[in-house]
Amino acid sequence: MSYPPQIAPQFVQGIGNNSGTTSVVKAFASNNTEGNSLIVGGGNFNGSNNVPTMSVSDSQLNIYYPVKFSVCTNLGFNTSVLYLWIAPFCAGGANTVTVTSTISGGTFCALHEYSGLDSGSIFDQTNAGVPNVNISTLASGNIVTNVPIELVIALGFDQTNNDTWTPTHGFTKRVNNGASQSIQSAELVVDATGTFSNTWTINNNSHGLHSIIASFKAAQSQLTIPAGQISIYG
Repeated sequence: MSYPPQIAPQFVQGIGNNSGTTSVVKAFASNNTEGNSLIVGGGNFNGSNNVPTMSVSDSQLNIYYPVKFSVCTNLGFNTSVLYLWIAPFCAGGANTVTVTSTISGGTFCALHEYSGLDSGSIFDQTNAGVPNVNISTLASGNIVTNVPIELVIALGFDQTNNDTWTPTHGFTKRVNNGASQSIQSAELVVDATGTFSNTWTINNNSHGLHSIIASFKAAQSQLTIPAGQISIYG
């Protein structure tokens, strides 16, 4: 089956932050461009056996859709979660993002802006590794993409600080949350359908490592069809 020509997704900017409360706030370093996509990761680690719910909002009132969720409860009296959201068609201008958890603890965010994604498709495929403790690697599981050009995002979270994270070869790291380094992201832009996965490797055994992977379809290029001709793509 042929697929309409696509635009390769492009990374525009990314940044991360953390706090010790129920919410973390961070502004994009530069204005967002109208029509781009915002992809946000949020993580929380807390000293309870309760699983928090997390949400995201921003100063531009963009609408975020959930992509994937991961929870780790085998931490004794602690719990950690990792979320991934997307706002597929953002407003332009300065933008401050707030990620909120229903339970106080270490709360983290990773913000990304991309151009060239299909604003009519929330996401294509997702998967997540089984969160675990006292390990130094965690695979995301496989995804099988449906269209030729897609953005593959790998997101990792662990409440252990000051670790060194390495994604699978070919992925490019995008957000490294400063000194805490508890939330990480990496990307891979693929140009053919196939099976993809990521394995995070950290230099210390984690205390609840999460690994999420998701793919997002690239936008179709805008073709000009000469008068009297018919596009094969309809």
